[in-house]
Amino acid sequence: MKCYQESEKKYPQPPGWLQKRAVKYGLGGITTFALVFLMWFPLVFMSLVKTVGGVTNQSLQVSVKITINGYEALFSMSAQQHNLVPFSDADDDRLTQQYALYPSAIQFLADYRPQDIVLAKIKSHASLLWDVSPTDRSAMVQELASTTAICITTS
Repeated sequence: MKCYQESEKKYPQPPGWLQKRAVKYGLGGITTFALVFLMWFPLVFMSLVKTVGGVTNQSLQVSVKITINGYEALFSMSAQQHNLVPFSDADDDRLTQQYALYPSAIQFLADYRPQDIVLAKIKSHASLLWDVSPTDRSAMVQELASTTAICITTS
């Protein structure tokens, strides 16, 4: 601010005359950049520290939803707290040995540590009935009977 006042004293602007665009937009751009930097830098810094520092944020809830060819969800269930079990080192070793012959799976698993993984106990019975209309059900049966490829989506 003091620098701006000093420049006003050295280079006075007559009243009613427009400021030069370079001065106007240059000073405004620098001020805007400084404000954005001051707001976002702490957020980015803390995010990087948590990512690089190895702090894990374990899940408190896991939801599973299965749909067939984009129709209404066939199965939907969630697990919370007492149904979530931490992944142990022995489980990690067993999983790594099971997929040892698949390089792409090992490459995927290498990105995760046992502390990053949670086992979810999902019960096999859903409390909700399948809510598909009879028309959609018959269309789905015909679609499944006529095609060899079925798209099952899990989320």
